[in-house]
Amino acid sequence: MFRSFSRQRNDRTGHSGDVTVQSRDAIDHFKLLTFNIEGIRGNAPYLEEILPFNDFICLQEHWLWQYEQQEATKFLKHFNYAIRSSDCNFPKVHSVRSRGNGGVMICWNSKFDSYVKTLKDGNERIIAVEINSSPKRICLINCYLPTSGYSDTAVKYQDNLDLLEIIIQKYCESHQIILVGDMNATMLLSRRNDSDRRFRSFIDKHKLGTLANMGTAPTYQHGKGSSQIDYIFSHTVDNLLELEICHQHPTNTSSHVPVVGKIKATLSLTCAKSIKPPERRRNLWKDCDIEAYQSTLSNSQIPIIERPDQIKTFIDQLNGNILAAAKIAVPSKKIRLKGPKWKASPALRQLLVKGNLIHKNWIQYGRPTVNHPIIEERRSIKRRIRSQQRQDMACERKQFYNQIVESGKSTNFYKLIRRGLSNTISKPQGFMNEGQLILDLDKQSKGFARFYEDLAVPKQLEQFDSDYHENTQFNLELIRKIVLENKDTFSPITPDEVKSAIYKLNNNKSSDEYGICAEHLKLASSTIFNVLSVLFNAIIEHCYIPLQFLSGIITPVHKKGKDATDFALLINECIVEAKEFNLPLFIAFLDSQRAFDVVDHPSLKCKLFLNGICCKIWNVIDTWYTNLTSRVKWCGRLSDNFPIKQGVRQGGILSTGLYKTYINDLLKTLERNRLGMHIGTTYIGCPTVADDIALVANSATDLQLMLNVANSYANREKYVIHPEKSTILMKIPPKRSNTTSSDWKLGDNEVSVSKTTTHLGIIRSEKNEVSINIDDRISCATKTLYSLTGTGFHGTNGLPPTTCMKLFITYVLPRLLYGLETFVLKQYHLNALEKFYINFLRKIQCLPNRSVKGITYLLLGVRPATAELHIRQLNLFGCIIRSENLTLNKILRRQISTKSETSDSWFTYIDKLLVQYDLPSAAKMVINPPCKLLWKKNVKLAIDKFWTQKLLLDCQNKSTLSYCDLSSLKIGTVHKLWSSIESNIKDVRRGGIKARLITGTYVLQSNTSKFNQHEVSSVCPLCQYEDEDIVHFILKCNALFRYRKSYIEELEVIINSISNPNTCSWNSLVGDFGLLTQLILDPSVLIKQKILSCSEKTLTKIEDCSRKMCFSLHCGRSLIINSEH
Repeated sequence: MFRSFSRQRNDRTGHSGDVTVQSRDAIDHFKLLTFNIEGIRGNAPYLEEILPFNDFICLQEHWLWQYEQQEATKFLKHFNYAIRSSDCNFPKVHSVRSRGNGGVMICWNSKFDSYVKTLKDGNERIIAVEINSSPKRICLINCYLPTSGYSDTAVKYQDNLDLLEIIIQKYCESHQIILVGDMNATMLLSRRNDSDRRFRSFIDKHKLGTLANMGTAPTYQHGKGSSQIDYIFSHTVDNLLELEICHQHPTNTSSHVPVVGKIKATLSLTCAKSIKPPERRRNLWKDCDIEAYQSTLSNSQIPIIERPDQIKTFIDQLNGNILAAAKIAVPSKKIRLKGPKWKASPALRQLLVKGNLIHKNWIQYGRPTVNHPIIEERRSIKRRIRSQQRQDMACERKQFYNQIVESGKSTNFYKLIRRGLSNTISKPQGFMNEGQLILDLDKQSKGFARFYEDLAVPKQLEQFDSDYHENTQFNLELIRKIVLENKDTFSPITPDEVKSAIYKLNNNKSSDEYGICAEHLKLASSTIFNVLSVLFNAIIEHCYIPLQFLSGIITPVHKKGKDATDFALLINECIVEAKEFNLPLFIAFLDSQRAFDVVDHPSLKCKLFLNGICCKIWNVIDTWYTNLTSRVKWCGRLSDNFPIKQGVRQGGILSTGLYKTYINDLLKTLERNRLGMHIGTTYIGCPTVADDIALVANSATDLQLMLNVANSYANREKYVIHPEKSTILMKIPPKRSNTTSSDWKLGDNEVSVSKTTTHLGIIRSEKNEVSINIDDRISCATKTLYSLTGTGFHGTNGLPPTTCMKLFITYVLPRLLYGLETFVLKQYHLNALEKFYINFLRKIQCLPNRSVKGITYLLLGVRPATAELHIRQLNLFGCIIRSENLTLNKILRRQISTKSETSDSWFTYIDKLLVQYDLPSAAKMVINPPCKLLWKKNVKLAIDKFWTQKLLLDCQNKSTLSYCDLSSLKIGTVHKLWSSIESNIKDVRRGGIKARLITGTYVLQSNTSKFNQHEVSSVCPLCQYEDEDIVHFILKCNALFRYRKSYIEELEVIINSISNPNTCSWNSLVGDFGLLTQLILDPSVLIKQKILSCSEKTLTKIEDCSRKMCFSLHCGRSLIINSEH
């Protein structure tokens, strides 16, 4: 996570205002001050004045660089602190000791050390601590938001608001939020710039408040202007006992004045005891003795089932046999909830044994404290133990990171993310039920069970059609009689069909209430497949569902989004069609209340029969859904069974198909009556994804008729469409601006018209729809980036760039590009995505913003965001031409054949992409669709080739890249600079310095002289001998001789060890500074020129040595310059 510095002092005798920490139970409030100090050094006298009267002090703009953070100690007597500097995440290369900027810190009286814990959340502008108080702990957040007046202020300001939102959402349930700092925006309505609007919207959204006595007094004054931009906010305003804006003080050199508050809080060192969940164990299937497991199960006899009651008995026996065989052949382990158990290495064990002996000797000598040899022995062994622990941890971390890069297994990524999770509670220990917070796990389980049991009982609302329901019941009874009299046979289920179905089950999923999971069946012998086929056939034949098959488990989880690409594409084509023909467009997004959970069973059964389902199968489904039951699983606890009288089983294999059958009559009715929009002759008036239905029409009258049909169908089928959550979007062409909105109704309720709405994760808007979605995707990706910072997903003190890219592609990129493949993006849209993407790449490689774009991508061998988006668009096109969806196929063929090149149709855009990447035209592909795998492979090869050439073209003729081997760079191949580094912080930092040297962005004196508006000498500031260019810095500067000497000698040994006669000798290289510089920066150029010939292993040694040398020279240069200043 972002590096913070927190000092813990032993001196706890300092005075802290009016709070006396004698009895810890007596603390009922503390004093809090926030202040933009504008330099802790220059404003030290005023800081000394305010320290004694406050308990917590939040400072902004302390102006300390990361390497200067410890200097804060001398200004904060009897105070401890957590601090972040503006360069804490990506340290800057300081050629001279310049004045710092920005930075935030939270200080607290040392008497409160036991109550305060620094949180990892935040960035260089945001820092947070946890204060142990009751009834809720306090999350104190100090922030310094970006100032206005710069071109990128809006982007930076929103990025920081997004981070604040993540922190608040993370802690709001379990903590009281207190937000303080310099907001660089005001709550006063007299000022209305962009930052003010964003900030006020943020405060309102999260229901933060402050006391009214803040008034309009300014907290910041600069020249004649003044404003109120420093605040203290809280979720609970009642906890703000006092707030006061201080007056300007003679010793205060800042343009800000402090804001002081008294916070109501009972501080306590004791926390509520956490409820221990029951012990859980996990089967280790990878260590299963398959032969023993299968041989045990092979003794199971194929049953002869003559009566229905034999089915239940046989299933119990089969479950018992499977579990008994697993107990014999499959080892298990306890699921640890606090991470893996730490294991000492052999070297550390030896040191621990030695340390125990020395400790016993120290006790025998009477526990001496001074003037005894045993004291130094004890200190020495402690240092050695700590050193060995750090080495072991570094070695384990390195091996783990290497596994992530080499294996690419998703399990390793999940382990990495779990390691990065904060230890603090990030979600509530309980949930609210009828206004009460329930913490007991048994009560929580019962509460969920009551909720789902109530949901499973049909409700007879006033608007429901009771006559239709009676007719449905009557029809159902008739169908049951017809099915009983039907003598048709069914095709028996074969063992091969059972085997095929079992092998399609996913591994590593939860077991059922009897303890059976997919692995139990997948690893079973063929005998089990035969047994199961006989069992299933008996169930169908006797129409008897055993109790074991009737019960299911419900596990409450967060709602998951749906794949909306086809749906979004259809709506986008409707928008394009309406725009080209100058037609108004009205879209109603209907929100059905728990659609899957309220499916009417009698109606569903009637629809299944009318669709021609086999009578035997229909009988099984009828029996099954008549006697269905469920239980709720929560934190390892199972509730009692309760009956399911409505709804399809969530997560069931049949559930999606059953719901489609249930809702399909509505879609057919709309299409049959030709209500809604058509593209050509193809009906497209009601695109649907599961329970999400959109009604699309070109006239207000048509839309109202469609709403009437949908509402009538909902009343017949006994489900509710939310008129409040449903919304209508209008897209009116400029030439039809006189079109007025109607008062659309859903039954007796009006449906609201919205300018913007979110549907299936994609924002729909009257105007600028694509731009709004781009901004939303970037905001989502930013939040995802931040959520991964705990894994080390950031600059020079985190993961290697190669590992960061693996994580980015796995977790961030899908969120960045979600839904965008269905839009036609203009160049400025793509530029916005590229800006976010390339900024991230530069940060993880420690490259400045002026680095060449092409080299930023090619060093890591990654595609630009535009290329990734094009891959998704072309793959979607491949899915469409292979799809069995008739509507999509008709639209595809029509748009390709009728649209001109100037059309905004998505299919026209795809045709242009196919030409751009030299792929077959859309018309040819429709006639002869390629197979999925071949198409994906061809798309990636074509796009990688195109973008490699384009990026290399961007790098050509760049003087800064004169030492980089451009010919070896291509997408998909990582440069040796990054592929050879080890997975530790030191090597990542070394790589960052060498990356700047290779790309020509390391600032030397010759660069400063060339690009400075004032006259600056280009002579080396270290040796004062000649111009400081890259050759001088690496090889010639006498002041850096001792920093490069050992590495030059190591390089000499490596080169002389090469036995290949085609390799240039070391003496030849030393005689040519250009060749030697090339060897240090990028030796692959010498290999291409046949000056050097060596193995991959030797090349890695050269790279490792040169990387250490470059970093050593950088450190030496910075040390000398800083010491001179």
